[in-house]
Amino acid sequence: MTSSSFAPLPPGPDRDAAVARLKLALDALEQAYQRLQQYRLDIRRAYAPPGETLFWALSCDEGFEELIGAGTYETMKASDPDGQILGGIKWARNRVGHQRALILRRQYGTVPGKWILGLGVLGTVDDMLWADTSTIPPGRSAIGRSTYANRMSGHPVIEAIASARRWLTEAQVQCGF
Repeated sequence: MTSSSFAPLPPGPDRDAAVARLKLALDALEQAYQRLQQYRLDIRRAYAPPGETLFWALSCDEGFEELIGAGTYETMKASDPDGQILGGIKWARNRVGHQRALILRRQYGTVPGKWILGLGVLGTVDDMLWADTSTIPPGRSAIGRSTYANRMSGHPVIEAIASARRWLTEAQVQCGF
C-alpha cells in the first residue's frame, strides 16, 4: 500500500470508474450469498459458495477502502462490530484460497423427522457452521485469526456473512450511493 492510498479517491472519472466496479462487486456478493444460502446444508455443494462469498466481501471491502481512504475507512471499520468481522472473513478466505482448507462443518439438528441418531444435537436445527479454528491449517499470516476464533468458529456461516453485509451497506451509505 502506498501513502497515496490513505487519501480518499477524489471526484472525477477515476472515482466514477471505481464506484462502477464496486457496484458490480456488491452485486456479485449478493449472488454468491444467495448460492451460499441455497447450498449451505449440502456439504459437497457448499464448498464453493462460502469461498466465493468471502472473496467478494473482501473485494468490496477493498473497494470502499479505496473510495473512502485507508486511514478513515480502517478507523470506521475498527469501531463497528460488523466491520470488525471482516478480519475473520479475510483469515477464512485465505485458508480456503491458499490451503484449500475445509472451513465449514455441518451441524445436524433435531428437527422432527430429520434427527440423525448419533449426529443430531438436541435442541438445534440443521445448519452449516464455521469449522473450529484448531482444525484449520494456520497459513502464513495470523492476521484475523483471533476474530475468526472469537466470532466465527463454531457459529453459523450465515451470521458472519450477514454481519459483513451490514457493514458493507453502511460503507455504501457513507459513500453516498
